[in-house]
Amino acid sequence: MTFAEHRDRALALMAHTGVAPSRYAPAFYRWLWRLGAQIPPPHFAGVWPTEVNLVTVLFILSAQREALHNPVGVDSWPWSEQRSWSGS
Repeated sequence: MTFAEHRDRALALMAHTGVAPSRYAPAFYRWLWRLGAQIPPPHFAGVWPTEVNLVTVLFILSAQREALHNPVGVDSWPWSEQRSWSGS
């Protein structure tokens, strides 16, 4: 069986058990599958693949949040304030 066949069988099994589609096929996983990544669904993956994916998503979201809330500009540099360099 190919990876796609295994993945589809696993997704069908999860759909049959009544789990919400957003739980057994999250958007991030669907996006990775479209890109060709061979990652099993979260319920069938081990601990480490799930953790790596979670950390990756959280890193991306935190980087976007930081970029939106603290844009880098001329006024945000620490030395852009009017200060006397003589220490007074």
